Amino acid sequence: MPGYNSSSSESTSVTIDPSGRVTVTGRLCFSYSAEGTTPAERADYLSTMARRGWKIGVQLRPGQNVERFSFAGTRAEVVLRPDSAVTSELEAAFPCPGGEMHWFGFLPGPGERRYTWEDGPLLTICYDFTLVFTNGGCLPQAIVIALTYASGDYASFLEHYLLHVILITDIPGAQSSVSAIVDVKKRRIARPAKPPRSARSASKGSPAKPPARRKSVSKPKKGKKR
Repeated sequence: MPGYNSSSSESTSVTIDPSGRVTVTGRLCFSYSAEGTTPAERADYLSTMARRGWKIGVQLRPGQNVERFSFAGTRAEVVLRPDSAVTSELEAAFPCPGGEMHWFGFLPGPGERRYTWEDGPLLTICYDFTLVFTNGGCLPQAIVIALTYASGDYASFLEHYLLHVILITDIPGAQSSVSAIVDVKKRRIARPAKPPRSARSASKGSPAKPPARRKSVSKPKKGKKR
């Protein structure tokens, strides 16, 4: 994924019913190094990514099942649909002979995801999500998700993917940040893309700041919605 830097997430609510069904809402964000400085340039970058499409996998413990995975949409909720071919591809890419973990593959359903974006040294795109899964009474749980393109070059988990980990606790607010985009053919994890040179130049001479808690990513102060 061009200029990929990292992914981050934060849970905003976690509920568990008596049967152990867990419902998590939160925000999933992706940061890229992009030179675009105008809304039109940002929209063009996003449309390029949207043209290639995407597919996603969720890894759960034995006995667990994904009942619903969705994103907030521009008009209505975008509900992901289970796809057996994507699941098979995930199982081939991440074999687990003992069956300790299981993959569930999805493709996006109808509609367009609503996103917020932020200005800064990196272009950060955030999506609100809802994940419902069964037999989740034993928290905390780290849920691995894998994403890759749906078309074009490297449109297979056997060739290329990025990984993220959603950390779920019974008290909402857990945050995680991961930088892991994998080129399977070269057997390497790419280094995070640096901010554009223009952004780095602008920061020279500025007073040093303490490490951020990524608050602006998970809770944008002035998120702009499409």
